[in-house]
Amino acid sequence: MINKKKINVAKVFVFMAIFSINGQTPVKLSTDQFKFTEGPAWDGSNKIYFTDIPNNKIISYNLSTNVFSEVYNNTNKANGLMFNKDYDLIICEGETGRLSKRSSTGVETVIDKYEEKRFNSPNDLCIDKKGGIYFTDPTWYPQHQSSNNLYYLNKDGVVSVEETFGNDKPNGVTISPDGLYLYVNNSWSDIIFRYNINSSTGKLSNRINFTKLTNPDDSKITGADGMTVDANGNLYVTAKLTLQVFNSVGNPISTINFSEKTTNCVFGGVNKKTLFVTAGNNLYKLYMPDVDGFSHPFDLEEDTTLNLLEINNAHSVTRKILINSNPIYNKIIKLTNADGYEYRLADVQGQLILKGKVSNNLIDVSNVLEQGVYIIQFLKNKVLVQTQKIIIK
Repeated sequence: MINKKKINVAKVFVFMAIFSINGQTPVKLSTDQFKFTEGPAWDGSNKIYFTDIPNNKIISYNLSTNVFSEVYNNTNKANGLMFNKDYDLIICEGETGRLSKRSSTGVETVIDKYEEKRFNSPNDLCIDKKGGIYFTDPTWYPQHQSSNNLYYLNKDGVVSVEETFGNDKPNGVTISPDGLYLYVNNSWSDIIFRYNINSSTGKLSNRINFTKLTNPDDSKITGADGMTVDANGNLYVTAKLTLQVFNSVGNPISTINFSEKTTNCVFGGVNKKTLFVTAGNNLYKLYMPDVDGFSHPFDLEEDTTLNLLEINNAHSVTRKILINSNPIYNKIIKLTNADGYEYRLADVQGQLILKGKVSNNLIDVSNVLEQGVYIIQFLKNKVLVQTQKIIIK
């Protein structure tokens, strides 16, 4: 067996900086070629994924080449997206009322029912460090549940209603960088709620009115949509033609105006210094050199209840290999006790890139891989032994 304990993982050092956002101007990256963009998600390396809901597509944007590509079609009016800890893409499907997962092995249902009834229209989600998923379920299509709810799907697959919103529209949902709080907004309200998260069970308690959105037309219907946080706990909220920013105690910091209705946002790119915003027909970016971005669920504090021995002894394990992408270094995968194993290297859609046998416990991928997320499988006598993800930063 390959020794899973001796994989060197690159350390990331975060430097604190003074928060500064005023004066930032959104940069439009696309050219009105999409119909309605939503759900941006960073793959941890070189691509932003987002949905084009009316066109039933998931699109990727390459940060190095500035190229947009269609990744998936027939996505059932996919809305919110987020990568889980294994870099599988978790999707809110509004049309089918389910959460789905797309990976190199295809698409599968994560969950599609509560009390034997399909969900309404899953809209947005946030994944915690244990792999649990908070998701909102308003009604945009025919209603199936008796209420529009906030749900929690725990790591064991048990789903619970954490908040009932009646006929209101729960929408954006995100976790604070310390993992202690969940923020939820309501498209038909100007209030953003904050809940305490039970670190053991994921259950929510102690709802408070955390802050209040500014609405230019003084309407209670703010169109509040997707949200994210930075490493200092500042909260970023999309609402109508704005991106509104609040500090960790709910005080407003800044409002940035857009020419299209903003729908969601995510940090990504080098050192997570760029905020990507979906709005109307397009994808935008805001470069924030003085901000430390945050990436769910990877930057959340480690789960201290995790039994590492149990994971390392499991028959099927998915782990991550991080490789320094600086061009002066060779991209070499260093292994232990792996000579003679076969390997197959593919992209996240399962397209084969390289295969062979491990020699001298090394695999040289210098000439075949650029920045991105990849999958490598190890086999012995044609039997799959282990699957790992390669993330080239």
